[in-house]
Amino acid sequence: ENHKNTSIDDSLDSLKIEALNAVDDTNKPKSFKLSKQTIGYDIVSQSPYYPFLIRHNGNYTVGLKPVVTFTDIYSFNKVLRNQKDYEPFNRSLKEPYYKMRTSSTYDIYKSLAFYNKFNRLGVAFNLGFISDGGEHDRDWGMIKNHFYHKVNEINTLSVTKLSESSEYLPQYPLIGEVAIDKKDVNVFKSSWEAGYYTRSLNGGGVENVPGTISTLEEKSYLGSSAVKTKPSYSIYEFTVSSVGSETTLDGIKLKSNNTTDVVFFEDKDVILADFYMDELIAKIIGEDGLSATIKKFVEPASSAGDKETIEDDTVLYALDNMVPLYNIDSIDIYTNKFKGSVSEVVSSASIDLIDNGGYENDNNFTYAVHGKKSLNFRLIYNKKLGYSYSIRALIKIQS
Repeated sequence: ENHKNTSIDDSLDSLKIEALNAVDDTNKPKSFKLSKQTIGYDIVSQSPYYPFLIRHNGNYTVGLKPVVTFTDIYSFNKVLRNQKDYEPFNRSLKEPYYKMRTSSTYDIYKSLAFYNKFNRLGVAFNLGFISDGGEHDRDWGMIKNHFYHKVNEINTLSVTKLSESSEYLPQYPLIGEVAIDKKDVNVFKSSWEAGYYTRSLNGGGVENVPGTISTLEEKSYLGSSAVKTKPSYSIYEFTVSSVGSETTLDGIKLKSNNTTDVVFFEDKDVILADFYMDELIAKIIGEDGLSATIKKFVEPASSAGDKETIEDDTVLYALDNMVPLYNIDSIDIYTNKFKGSVSEVVSSASIDLIDNGGYENDNNFTYAVHGKKSLNFRLIYNKKLGYSYSIRALIKIQS
């Protein structure tokens, strides 16, 4: 249907029968019997009446309140190109806003150059430029009345008195007996900041909880934080242990209860070596600057896991957020064969020494990834009859 623009006087009068009314709900749950507080309303029938309604025709635009607004850089150039022509009073207003000196030729030409480059692109945050008593700037970046699910990870029974198994369901928003609440949310706040989470308490109470109680970095509108990682790592040092049967090797893999980075088994035909890379990579990333970063921003009392230290947070954060960014790029092994002793998997002191001591690059192997754990894998090396092998591995991972 096509609508035309109309004035407020263009309207249609109509009558609508009304026979319903809202009254206080007096059938209260037992835990609220003594309270005089209104818990909700019932819709009941009443004598009908006929209210007059006025309907206005025409187009309309839904009014939405902006959360973040943008403007052009040095937009005063739209009005006056020569800033030196400003009167002293206007200069005194303009200089603090735009962080420039109107008496400086360099500042004036710089502002004009930026204006010409970015004009009409709206690339600057619009803070400090709207005169409305501070309301725009005060609410800038805030989503008002953002709904969220009530949670109490310590005591789940304290969120509401009523539950799915109680006499009445938790569906009374007037007295807080509903599992949904609302709060104002800053779109620039990271989930790792103090007070990011809200813990719901008895009686409708709440308390702010630091985001650092969880090492999993959640996406949070415009304020998600991340620790920068290296694009790749080369790994050639491992802790190693051996087992006496393939069944034992499979059991460790199934339960993920390895105590070393590499666990291997050999018989007369093959060497099977399970490489558990995820925790090793988490440790390497931690030693590569992550631990120092976490110590700078996280207090032990507000940390995940052990509240006396943040050492465990480093590994947990890397496992949750950084290790999943990597995949195996290449696997190279270097071997040295011998007789008269059992095989071994050994580390190299450095990547440059990996082929020292008679070790040669060897392609006589395959590997299979451990299911969904793409950084953990089983290396299968086929032996020559009568020989044992010393194996060095060089594993490269890429983000």
